[in-house]
Amino acid sequence: MTSLDPARPSAPPAAPVDALDEALLKYGPRTTLYLIRHAQQDYPRAGSSAADIVDPPLSGVGERQLEHLAKRFVEVPLDAVYASPLSRALRTGQAAGSHLGLKPALDRDLREFDIFYQLPGDVPPEVSLGEEVLEAARTQMVRDLRWDAYPASETSAQFRGRVNAAIDRIVAAHENQSIAVACHGGAINALLASRLGITEDMFFRAAHTSVTTVYISGDRMVIHGLNDYTHLRDEPELRTA
Repeated sequence: MTSLDPARPSAPPAAPVDALDEALLKYGPRTTLYLIRHAQQDYPRAGSSAADIVDPPLSGVGERQLEHLAKRFVEVPLDAVYASPLSRALRTGQAAGSHLGLKPALDRDLREFDIFYQLPGDVPPEVSLGEEVLEAARTQMVRDLRWDAYPASETSAQFRGRVNAAIDRIVAAHENQSIAVACHGGAINALLASRLGITEDMFFRAAHTSVTTVYISGDRMVIHGLNDYTHLRDEPELRTA
């Protein structure tokens, strides 16, 4: 009987010997995080208050995106789901864990960049700060891609610090498990940029309900998949960012 005979059981895979396999966490114990950007929100209209800018509801497109996201995760063996407390992220976490009946644990440190939090919540920012100040901040953000451009807001260092703290807590609580984390494009960028040594706070545009998969073991983080939204491939009108 030759080694190609289908009647002979195949030998177990050999232990990894490739240095890259080991370094990139292909084998062995690791924690898997599925970082999910929330579904599309209703974008605030001009003149909206600071509070409405921070936590808008989902759009009709966003509701449909969640249906596809839920189907995508049917085959994923999750151990837990976490979410930002902002409504668009919470709804997204609920969809990801729905097949297993997992309810998202809320972590306030996963929320989006805290823009204009020092301003009155019931007044539009252009009234509190003035149009010229807002336009100057926008121009600086376009140039530098740093959240520090915005006045009366969280700093870049504060944002990165709290997002990393949240992820560290999640990994410590779920070592070698698979976790869905529903949050925001800015939060995902903050985590990856800080771990990769990238200066810009926003270095890629995450699509709504896109999934970025990372492996973590000890102090090492490896990106396995970035900005994957293949669950929306059959409906191009749902691919939004």
